[in-house]
Amino acid sequence: MSTYTPSYEVLPALKWRLPAGVEVLLPHQAEQVELLRRTLLDLFRGWGYELISPPLIDSLEALKVGAGQDLEQQIFVLSDVANGELLGLRPDITPQVARIDAHSLAQSTVTRLCYSDAVLQARPSRVSDQRMLIQTGVELYGHHGVASDVEMLQLLMATLDELAIDDYHLDVGHVGILDAILAGCDSGDLKATQKSQLLQIIQRKSMPDLKVYLLQQGWSDQVVGKQLCALLRFHGRADVLALAKQALADISPLNPALMAAFDELEAVSQCLIDSLPEERLIFDLSESRGFQYHTGLVFAAYVPSFGAALAMGGRYNGVGREFGNARPAIGFSLDLLKAASVSGRQVVKNMAIYAPAELVTSALSLISDLRLAGERVILGLSDDEVPDALGCDRQIIKNTDGQYQVTWLAE
Repeated sequence: MSTYTPSYEVLPALKWRLPAGVEVLLPHQAEQVELLRRTLLDLFRGWGYELISPPLIDSLEALKVGAGQDLEQQIFVLSDVANGELLGLRPDITPQVARIDAHSLAQSTVTRLCYSDAVLQARPSRVSDQRMLIQTGVELYGHHGVASDVEMLQLLMATLDELAIDDYHLDVGHVGILDAILAGCDSGDLKATQKSQLLQIIQRKSMPDLKVYLLQQGWSDQVVGKQLCALLRFHGRADVLALAKQALADISPLNPALMAAFDELEAVSQCLIDSLPEERLIFDLSESRGFQYHTGLVFAAYVPSFGAALAMGGRYNGVGREFGNARPAIGFSLDLLKAASVSGRQVVKNMAIYAPAELVTSALSLISDLRLAGERVILGLSDDEVPDALGCDRQIIKNTDGQYQVTWLAE
């Protein structure tokens, strides 16, 4: 006689194994993430940012617009069975928001938009093994200037406060500084591979590697080489702005683009001086992250308990050009799953009220009132249930006067 073996014992991995970099949110985790999502969206709404929800799946070509090579490599590609068109699962929401502003809304006034939706990335990042993220952020279109730069930084600070994170610091830079220095190199435009190598060295803050690179390029004794070496030393509080500007000017008079970048950073610093403790505002003048698509201010929020930037943002003017409406833009985003792991705002799990099966029908009015008041009421399904095993600390009873009331289970 043959013995039946359940399929889950034969092929367990095929039954419940998740793809690499994808995780399940269990009830308490899901409640925590949803609490933070609602909290942040309410915050954004209070600042005038309107909620949008772009599609998870989109045209492959649309997802590539303005994405940059790194982001293109993160797209899951699939074929539409209906017509054979190549589609993609979005790895980032920002390009979709840019299309909405430029094409769907097409407004000439300032537009403020916010979002909180899932994104899927084909490859995990260097700082995380997760490929499923809940990207939450804000974008402001139609204004270029210190006022919108400061608004974005202040909103990021408010976001961190709502997450109950009080030990953060903001790292602020300006890609215009590095761009203006590189514009003066004698060899003209750098090849893409050369530029990528240089930016990686600068991002690592590796002075020995930078000196080797400059020697290979023949720039060691040129203005560009001397200014790059000087720039790498400046990372700190607001006073580094004046020190860096003087150090670069001692090498060569600052060009207008370089002066403009410093002026913007100094104006931002002055606007934030009363709202952020000095030690929390750090200026990194050799910041090269996002150099390919950012056009001005760049910033990131760091917390000691997390090994990478918790939130990142910056200015990316002209992002909607390929959608027919090139507008100035600035924004930031964070992964809500990562934020939940370091947030001090925790879900307080309310115990439920148990409604015994024999009272469910007759006590419907009380059950409805309790739920409207925000209580969790679990309906009994059988007489052998154990209320406290269902997460209940109270129950509905019918008292001697024939009235329904809520009592503690211990009573």
